[in-house]
Amino acid sequence: QKSLNILIVEDQCFEVLEEAVHAVAPNHFSEHTCDLAKTYVEARQTLCEKQYDIILLDHRLPLETLGEYPENIGYSLIPSIKEQHPCTLIIGTSSLTASALRGAAQPDERLPSKLSTQEATEGLTHILDRYAKNTTTHNHSRRTYS
Repeated sequence: QKSLNILIVEDQCFEVLEEAVHAVAPNHFSEHTCDLAKTYVEARQTLCEKQYDIILLDHRLPLETLGEYPENIGYSLIPSIKEQHPCTLIIGTSSLTASALRGAAQPDERLPSKLSTQEATEGLTHILDRYAKNTTTHNHSRRTYS
């Protein structure tokens, strides 16, 4: 077991995701930190300051606090994250299907948005079970949990 750095990039349903992370992470890792970014600009800044093992990433974010919502701006962070930290597990949190997001960079895993805390906890449990087993091989497959 090791310490885990987790970043939630979400402007709306972050409380549910935070609760799920704090419920699930202790079962897999001795320690964890969980940071939150609510805008694209905040996410970019946070990613420059710290390396994360797992990122829960919404595809739709405001550019800035009161800014516009450019299409799939959250997922536009994926290529640079993977370039700098290829072993980071990116969990996409979106209400859209992968086919609806065609053309956007795709996350390693998917967790639908607008889940209850219990549903988010169950989905995250499945993902972290696999992640904990694969941390030595970094063999992530793309899957969706609902």
